[in-house]
Amino acid sequence: MAIRVEPFARQHLTSFEPAPGQRVDLLTRGRLTTIEQSWSFTAFDEDDTPLLCAGALPDPDGIWHGWSLFSVHAAGRMVALTRAVLFLLRHTPSDRIRIAIEPSSASRRRWATMMGFDPLSRTQTIAGRRLELYERSARCGA
Repeated sequence: MAIRVEPFARQHLTSFEPAPGQRVDLLTRGRLTTIEQSWSFTAFDEDDTPLLCAGALPDPDGIWHGWSLFSVHAAGRMVALTRAVLFLLRHTPSDRIRIAIEPSSASRRRWATMMGFDPLSRTQTIAGRRLELYERSARCGA
């Protein structure tokens, strides 16, 4: 199954069907503008269905914070998506990317580990949810 990747554009969300629990509502107009101007992408299947929107945004401390939204259509294409994301992670603009994951999501924690992210011994509360933090050295070779 071929995956096509292109820079993220807000229009990609018009046909995006989020998987359960994905917080598309957090993507406000201002955030979308920032995301479009930073390191972000959308992965599509061969029928131009968006499967994954993801990227990273910098903070003043030099750490980039990763984000991702999975589509309901991504489940059967995780191997191809994993390969595409691993390739993209080799070309990030930062040496460090941090992500936050729901503690109850074993599959997301497992996928983060496959992507080269290591768990930190800290949590962060985002939108009222306590999340576990993971960090990756973008040059780790994973």
